[in-house]
Amino acid sequence: VKQLNEHLHKIPQRTLRNGFNKVIGEGDNVKGAIRRMLIAYQKKPKDAFDLWKQWLNDVKQKKLLDTIKVKQLNEHLHKIPQRTLRNGFNKVIGEGNNIKGAIRRMILAYQRKPKDAFD
Repeated sequence: VKQLNEHLHKIPQRTLRNGFNKVIGEGDNVKGAIRRMLIAYQKKPKDAFDLWKQWLNDVKQKKLLDTIKVKQLNEHLHKIPQRTLRNGFNKVIGEGNNIKGAIRRMILAYQRKPKDAFD
């Protein structure tokens, strides 16, 4: 049903394309299709320039993120779950108190330092 619907929607497009090809091909559909391909080929440099010009305007207006900003944003987004887990862990070992848990975590880290040095 979906494919039939897609094909039925393409009928008006096909009719218009065939009519356009006959007009620019002076009555010949194949000649018109070749001319249409040549016109599209000749418009490629202009389209590429327009695309570059639009990109340049977007960069000037700061609509696009540069790679540095994307990298920084990605790093910060990766830290959000770590921060949430760390706060939860602090509350668990601090018996509901986040500050008390952070202090206990620091004490545990200092106690582990000698063990980690020999491993």
